[in-house]
Amino acid sequence: RAAMWRTLLTALLAAAAPLPLETLLGPPPVRCPTTPRCPRPGGSTSRALWSPRGPTALGAVERRPEDTTDLRPVEGPTEEDFQLNVGRAITVLREDYQAGLTRDLDWSIYSERVELHDPSGVQLRGLPAYKRLFSLLRLIRRLVCSQATVRFKEAYDYSRHEVRITWHVVASIKGVLKPLYFDGVSVYSFDVRGLVCRHKIDNLIINGLQLEPPYVRGLVDPLWAATPAGAGQRYPMAAAAAAAGGGAGDTPDDRAAAQAQAIDSLSTLFAARIAALAEQLKVYVDSSPAGTATFQTKRALPRLGQRALQLVKLVESLVRLARPELDAALCSSGALAACIDLMFKFSLNSLLHLSVQRVAIMVLEGGDARRGAQRHLLVDCRLLQRLLHVMSHKEEEADALSNARRPVIGHLVVIAQVVVSVVHAESAEGREQQRREEEE
Repeated sequence: RAAMWRTLLTALLAAAAPLPLETLLGPPPVRCPTTPRCPRPGGSTSRALWSPRGPTALGAVERRPEDTTDLRPVEGPTEEDFQLNVGRAITVLREDYQAGLTRDLDWSIYSERVELHDPSGVQLRGLPAYKRLFSLLRLIRRLVCSQATVRFKEAYDYSRHEVRITWHVVASIKGVLKPLYFDGVSVYSFDVRGLVCRHKIDNLIINGLQLEPPYVRGLVDPLWAATPAGAGQRYPMAAAAAAAGGGAGDTPDDRAAAQAQAIDSLSTLFAARIAALAEQLKVYVDSSPAGTATFQTKRALPRLGQRALQLVKLVESLVRLARPELDAALCSSGALAACIDLMFKFSLNSLLHLSVQRVAIMVLEGGDARRGAQRHLLVDCRLLQRLLHVMSHKEEEADALSNARRPVIGHLVVIAQVVVSVVHAESAEGREQQRREEEE
């Protein structure tokens, strides 16, 4: 038996002698022919080594000399950086859409050369112009919209490296019962660093109607055209949109100048249409389009209605801008006086009283810049006389309604306190100025 094993081993060694060592240990490792789904910026793709027979007989995977180049650091962004930036951009976009233009966006995910596209081509270039457009949209939302809700659904296209967001916006316009419905698709593309370099808007639909490009006007104009003061107007916001998109500077002075230019354009447009707004308010002063409401006292009182309340809030937004031309238009058209009349007519609507209270306080505390509006409020609207009348008849009216106190009294007390504080402050300032003049 030993002789038989010696003979067999001798025959095997003789057959293996002509073969090279690589044949005995298996073929050398080769590169894995994988095709990455994402681009490999910087050429730093890790190449795995593999063998059809698994690990070699020595228990380790060989590494060829040329593979050592993968271990050296490379310049520029890596694939890992690209994936991390894209993932963060998706998270930030989701948070920004949920905010619904109530705050500033997170601009860290955008490239300095970001572009806004629509089917007609490039509309804006550069991050400064992109920022000013969204600043204008936020300003219009505060002035015109009472509420806006956003619903969206995002998806990432691995083959094109794009984020596709389908969004639906319901915007409630001040003074209008029927809201506006915006539907569209936003496609965000990324550069090699994973930053947003292009934002394309597709298929913009407003109230079921396909909008023709360019879309920059289409996003801005319907908000104004839907208001009672802007009914029937076509593209009134073109100047403001152009102001938001123009210029290439991004310094604080440039941003302030662009914002001032946009506010000037909006103020000019609103000032020309405040007369129509005042006519709508006077309808609710002279009549009760919303009908009446019967309380536990079996007494029917007029109802204000949601539309009239939103009209008053629109006046509040205009007063908040503190523009001389808007104050003059509000006084001359009677819109400010109509708001005061509505507060005394609908004495149980606390939301109305709160909005008118804000209007009165902003005017009374406006200083020398609002002397005309203050004179109109105190003299033409007879605010002090009407305050004293309500205060003196408070108990009688409360007994008639079987209520301890009317909601309007609290807001009137606040207005009266502001009047007293302003008079005292100006009286002290006047006495001090008179003393200085006497000393001189």
